[in-house]
Amino acid sequence: MINQNQNYNQEIDLAEYAAVLVKRWKLVLAVFLTSVTAAAVINYRAPKVWNISMIIEPSMLPDAFSGSLPAAKLLDTPGNIKARIDAGSFDVNVVNALRLTPYYDVRLEVSLPKLSTFLILSIKKPENEKELGVRILDRFFNELTAFYRETVDLKKDAVGLQISITANSVKSKYDSIKRLGENLKIIEAREIELLGELKETRTNTEQLLAKKNLLLESKAQGDDISSLLYLNTIQQNMAYFNQLNNQLADNKTKKETVVGSVKELQTDISNLGIEIEKLTAAKAGIRNLVMIQKPEISTRPVGPRKARNILLAAVLGLFGGAILAFFIDFAGKCGKP
Repeated sequence: MINQNQNYNQEIDLAEYAAVLVKRWKLVLAVFLTSVTAAAVINYRAPKVWNISMIIEPSMLPDAFSGSLPAAKLLDTPGNIKARIDAGSFDVNVVNALRLTPYYDVRLEVSLPKLSTFLILSIKKPENEKELGVRILDRFFNELTAFYRETVDLKKDAVGLQISITANSVKSKYDSIKRLGENLKIIEAREIELLGELKETRTNTEQLLAKKNLLLESKAQGDDISSLLYLNTIQQNMAYFNQLNNQLADNKTKKETVVGSVKELQTDISNLGIEIEKLTAAKAGIRNLVMIQKPEISTRPVGPRKARNILLAAVLGLFGGAILAFFIDFAGKCGKP
C-alpha cells in the first residue's frame, strides 16, 4: 500500500514538472537558443589555436659503483619532473629569459605516456604566437637541463675519480711487476751460477774418483793415506754437491713464486682494465635530459572545438531554461495569497 502511494506521488510530481515545462516552453526555448547562439558567435569569432609540443627524456644515471655495467636508471622520475613543471618552478625564469611581461602565461601541459619514460610538454598558442610557443618550450628545456646539470656533473666527477683510482692501482701493479722482474733476473743469474758450480763439482768429483781408482790399482806404498785423503775430499765434494742441489731447489721455488706473483698481478691488471672500460662506458652514459622531439607546431589548429562547445552550450541551455522555468513557477506560487 505504501509503495503504491509512493508511485502515485512520483507520477504526480513528474506530471507537474512536465506541466511547468509545457507552460514555460517559450522561456526554455529562448534560453536554449540564446545559449546556442552565444556559443556559436563566440566560437566562430575566437582565434584559432595551435598546439606546440616536444618530447623529452629524463637524465640517465648508470649505477657505475657496483663493479659491473648495469642498465641505466633515471636520475629523477618523470612524475617528479611533471610535478616541478606543474608547480611553476621554472615559470619566472622562462618569463625573464624571454623578456615577457611579468604575468604572461607560460604554463605547460605535461603528459606521461604509459610504459615509457618520456614526457610530452605542450602549449597552445594563437596564430600570431606560434613561434613564441616554440621559444617557450625551448627555454623550458634549457631550464630543466640547468636544474639537473650540477647533479649530473657531480655524478660524472665521482665516476671519473673512481676511474683515476683504478688507473693508479693498475700503475702500482705494473711497478710491482717491474720489481719482481728485477728479482727474477737475480734469481735466474743465481740459478746459472749454481748449475755451473754443480757441473764443476761433479767434474771434480769424477776426476778424484778416477785418481783414487788408479791409486788403488797401483797398490804403491803409502796408498792407504792417499786413498783416505781422496775419500775425504770426495765426501766433501758430495756434501757440497748436495748443498748446491738444495740451494738450486730453493732458488727454483723462489722463481716459481715470483712467476706466480707476476701472473696474479697480470690477471689483476686485466680485470682492472675491464673495470676501467665499464666505468668509462658508465661515465659516458651519464647524461642530462635529452630532447627526443624538438618543439613542433601542429599541422592543424586544435581549437576552439566549435561543435563540442556549441553542443555543450545547447545542453546547458536546456538545463538552464528548465531550471529557470521551475524557479519562476515556484516563485509565482509562493507569491499567491
